[in-house]
Amino acid sequence: FERLCKLYIKLREASGGRSLSLLSVCVKEGFDRSEKAVLRTGMIGIINRRAVHREYEALAEHMPSASSVEDFTDIQNRLDTAKAIKLVI
Repeated sequence: FERLCKLYIKLREASGGRSLSLLSVCVKEGFDRSEKAVLRTGMIGIINRRAVHREYEALAEHMPSASSVEDFTDIQNRLDTAKAIKLVI
């Protein structure tokens, strides 16, 4: 239970209070950011957690800043933007 509380606090701080509806997915999948949970849903096939972490790290530098309140679609749009920038560079 203590690990779950620490993860909740870490996610809340990292996300600025947004995307907490993805908390259960993050806990189940072992993600420390809601963006990783959304990224995983868009990946095809059987993808392990490490692959999601690697893909997120590759996209993180190209990802636009988050708004104060985001839902799943907003996060997906930021990830799509980062993927497009990565392809161009």
